[in-house]
Amino acid sequence: MKQISVIIPIRGRNDRLYEIINRLDHDIVGEVIIVDYCSDEPIKFHNEYSRIVRYDKHGPWNKAHAINIGVKSAKFDYIMTLDADILLGPSFLDKLKSKLSLDAFIYTNKVKRIKKEDLRTIWKTNMQKSFPWHQNTNIRTEAFNLATGGFQCFPKKWFERIKGLDENLVYYGGMDNITIIDARNTGMNLIILNETILHLEHENQKEMNLPKDERKFATYVKSTRWELMEYITSPGYIKPDNYGSMEGPNCPLVDKYRNIFEQIKHEIPDSEDTVEFDRDTKIMIAVINNKSTLPERFVRSLMAMHIHTKNIFPNTDIKFVRSCQVNNMRNMAVMDAINGGYDYLICLDDDHEYPVDSIPRLMCHQQDFVTGCTRQRIAPYNPTQFYKFKMPMKQESNFVRCTGEDGLIKIECSGPVGMLMKVSALMKLDYPYYWMDYSNAEYVLKRNTTEDWTFYPEFVSNYVGGDYVFARQLLEKGFDLYLDSSIDFPHMISGVVDAISEDGSANVRLDDGAT
Repeated sequence: MKQISVIIPIRGRNDRLYEIINRLDHDIVGEVIIVDYCSDEPIKFHNEYSRIVRYDKHGPWNKAHAINIGVKSAKFDYIMTLDADILLGPSFLDKLKSKLSLDAFIYTNKVKRIKKEDLRTIWKTNMQKSFPWHQNTNIRTEAFNLATGGFQCFPKKWFERIKGLDENLVYYGGMDNITIIDARNTGMNLIILNETILHLEHENQKEMNLPKDERKFATYVKSTRWELMEYITSPGYIKPDNYGSMEGPNCPLVDKYRNIFEQIKHEIPDSEDTVEFDRDTKIMIAVINNKSTLPERFVRSLMAMHIHTKNIFPNTDIKFVRSCQVNNMRNMAVMDAINGGYDYLICLDDDHEYPVDSIPRLMCHQQDFVTGCTRQRIAPYNPTQFYKFKMPMKQESNFVRCTGEDGLIKIECSGPVGMLMKVSALMKLDYPYYWMDYSNAEYVLKRNTTEDWTFYPEFVSNYVGGDYVFARQLLEKGFDLYLDSSIDFPHMISGVVDAISEDGSANVRLDDGAT
């Protein structure tokens, strides 16, 4: 019995349609609707159960709008959305058929990759030639994988009840996640189909494949994706009623984004000046913490940074490093990054906050060692970056005081917080990387203040801390250290507010004694 309308949104990827649609010949598939969304050359594909709906009004790629158009045109009770690069196995539709229900939202999170030249007729051979979605897999990524794999299936009436996909989600990312959230919020039964599907590999055709005048705006929109998703899934948000119109997408929020973009676009570099990185770049975020808990502000900052970075570089992992001594934790982090085959390491202390886009911004400088701005947490809150490695280090002329507009500054010493390090460079340094150097410390004789005729030895701590030792080795090995003066890693401080004071006003006392 024919029950499903398959919707395939597409723009210009005609070469893979045969491989995809040829695998949809099943008694539950009533039709395949190819939504040709503004392809430069109209899509041409015909078989007995497929048809093309073309939307040809110029505008940004909008997968949500394309799917909505397809659903409006669908004839059957169930909708299956399928990306134009997803291959289903021979038993997939049989398993799907057994799960169809008017209260079920069905998807899969088991996705592997395969190159087109490796495709064979036998599915088992294809599975053998496929490779994981992420190069770096472990029990955590297996257990908490939330990818939807470019496939979802749900009742058409439910989709109409939620007023379709939110068409403010222009360009790339977020649509599949949003539908799962909508399904959960509306009481649907979420069913994960235990069947692996294959992603047919192709060149990255996202922002960098857009026309030059559109590329900057698309990149800006992507940078705000998570904030937008939080907003449109919040309880007070009202989704527009009109969706899937052939007159154009209903996306008023995009107009607001464009107005903001017009005001700041001069600050965004042209795409020709930007740096391209391999999407498979492996990044290790090391959390330096030897306590049983983490501050809430730090955790919020950490998770936002991780999500943002992982959206760009899927092989981004958080490692919690624990030891009784901070230098030992930093040494352990370096060794973990080297042994784990990572490309970059960044160490985060848990008493700082970190901008969500810190890692990509630091990476764009293409330096072996680059960091952001930090200050001490005690008065007078001096910077922890220094122009020159000299003793005493903390001289007024040696502090790097940033206004945020000084660009990239070459320095010789910095605290380790938020420093992005190329692992290939770390491998050229000597172990241990961080340690307390007491070689310059000494005992001197001090006169007893109460008894002038006696003297006693006093230890003068002219020692060099672990962060200074690390910076010193960089100098000795010929590595340069840079500071991005536009990136701020705020240092958390704490204190108390008195309820009673001499003048009746609030009196704030910080833990360092300042008021």
